[in-house]
Amino acid sequence: MNQPLSSGFSSYMANIGEVRNQGFELSMSGYILRLPRKHINWIVSGQLVYNKNEITHLSEAIKQQNEEYHYANDYAKDDLKAVYNKLFYAITQTNILLKNIDENGGVLDSDPVLKAVIRGEAHALRAYCQFDLLRLFGQIPDGKGQRRVRLPYSSMKPTTQPSAFSPLKPRQTAASICRSWKKTSAC
Repeated sequence: MNQPLSSGFSSYMANIGEVRNQGFELSMSGYILRLPRKHINWIVSGQLVYNKNEITHLSEAIKQQNEEYHYANDYAKDDLKAVYNKLFYAITQTNILLKNIDENGGVLDSDPVLKAVIRGEAHALRAYCQFDLLRLFGQIPDGKGQRRVRLPYSSMKPTTQPSAFSPLKPRQTAASICRSWKKTSAC
């Protein structure tokens, strides 16, 4: 059970419910071939196990704690969505910046060092935000048995709508983050 840190402890152990366990275990083994003089034994074994655990009672304290930390509540969903959207927006803005540096960067041509610094920092910021999105929300199931991540990448048109991006497999996601990170040192 969690408790206020002012007590000196973050949690304590308690018997917070009752559980009923039912099941069986069947095990068989036997020699198929036994030759002790030649040190040869061939044994076949099999095991069949069934176990059913059922929570029969929970204390009121744990029910209350579960309600307090229930992520299906609207306030938690709104907070999580706000974090996701802010990181997503930061990535799309760096994508726009990088695109404009390449297409309209004539103003910065007089100072190639500044242009390289801005480009490197944009790549670093994008890689950091992509990693943070992956860390916090990554590996989202796509309903087809595959786990995918929906992140904005530089190869796509700038937008702020997460639904506009095709979800990527985890290896593709990691590879894109690594490419952005490597570009920070190349600038």
